[in-house]
Amino acid sequence: MPGLELYDGPEFRMLRKYSRSESIDLSLLRVVSAEYGLLTMEQTIDEYNRRAFPHIATIRQITVEVAARLPEP
Repeated sequence: MPGLELYDGPEFRMLRKYSRSESIDLSLLRVVSAEYGLLTMEQTIDEYNRRAFPHIATIRQITVEVAARLPEP
């Protein structure tokens, strides 16, 4: 299912609610997944159960990987 539907934190609930009433370009949004890395909101993924940041080293690794994949402003 798309990440926007799979994730259930307060930000995702708010985004889903807002996107139903307003026209927003979901292709501009990204989410950092502990399982899959950097994803678009429409990208289809399987359900999983994994904590995003168990250690500071993981945070640094994900930050470097995500920064390398983001488009230039």
